[in-house]
Amino acid sequence: MSDLISPLQLLINQAGAAKDSGMIELYSQRVNFNPTGVSAIALDASGSMNEVVESGIRKIDILRQALDRPLAKDEVAIAFSSICTQLSSLQDIPEPGGGTALHLALAEIAKLYPRQTLVVSDGRPNSKTEALTVAQSVSGIINVLYIGPDNDVEAIEFMRQLARIGCGVSQSCDIRTAPVQQLRSAIALLLPD
Repeated sequence: MSDLISPLQLLINQAGAAKDSGMIELYSQRVNFNPTGVSAIALDASGSMNEVVESGIRKIDILRQALDRPLAKDEVAIAFSSICTQLSSLQDIPEPGGGTALHLALAEIAKLYPRQTLVVSDGRPNSKTEALTVAQSVSGIINVLYIGPDNDVEAIEFMRQLARIGCGVSQSCDIRTAPVQQLRSAIALLLPD
């Protein structure tokens, strides 16, 4: 019986481990960084977003429907594929094509010193290592919304790693099956005003 640990003791042990690892200080720095800065949204416009789902609509068009609102004055949106493009409107997401150069979008976002960033992607980046390395230089919290298939364990794990680096939250919402309102709600939750 002496090997059993109470749930309270387990939480205390985990909190001590987080303190020792520097995670609490990192989280505090990210949360308190530039509270009046911009909110950034990185939107996947890679070739996989051209896929037509069961409803006969392309994934990119479903994302556009979910983002059917104007950019706030303190928001910046960047679409990424093989290149990245700053958008003047959330409806201006370019036609899908090319790779998933998430690291380029994160590098552009890092220059803005945002208070928070939301990454929305349905796939795997061209280079996980580059994306995770660049994410460390992005200020503020990084939340992620994985909109790919629920069975892509590797992609989901990457997105979780990205959120951990950014001391943020990772959520999954398969764009092929989720109602637009569910996507819209997930985006609003992960990128609060």
